[in-house]
Amino acid sequence: MINQSQARGDLVNEIITEYADMVLRIAYIHTKNHASAEDVFQETFIQLFRSSVVFDNEEHVRAWLIRVTTNISINLLNSAWHKKTVKLPDNLQCEEKKQNSEVVEAVKSLPPKYRTVIHLYYFEDMPIAEIATALTIKENTIKSQLLRARKLLKKKLNGGFNDE
Repeated sequence: MINQSQARGDLVNEIITEYADMVLRIAYIHTKNHASAEDVFQETFIQLFRSSVVFDNEEHVRAWLIRVTTNISINLLNSAWHKKTVKLPDNLQCEEKKQNSEVVEAVKSLPPKYRTVIHLYYFEDMPIAEIATALTIKENTIKSQLLRARKLLKKKLNGGFNDE
């Protein structure tokens, strides 16, 4: 006979299998660091396991994960520990830099609210309505943030986008 803890563990394992890459990418786009992104990833799924939330559907799971990942990332970036740490010298970060494209670097340099909507829209292929639901923001606000983020990216990438 399966107890509730085992059933919850099975559900969490299924969700991790399905959404691990998405959660890690969202954490990375916020933290700009692989180690911090992995910490956020781990904390997100620990909170999922500890929570008693009952999901209505896949969209609810996805929205919950996006919201929790974003909040944990912001909390990490605002923590006193994070503010007082010193970044490694560039020569020690070369492996991480090799893995990042110019576009990803430009997205990472955007303000957090723009980073989030750009990432969800372009990297996670989420429609505007779903992003609005996940972030509990109005659709028109998401559209405005996407427009502003695109303008900033265009400047950063020296006009690398079409004006279509």
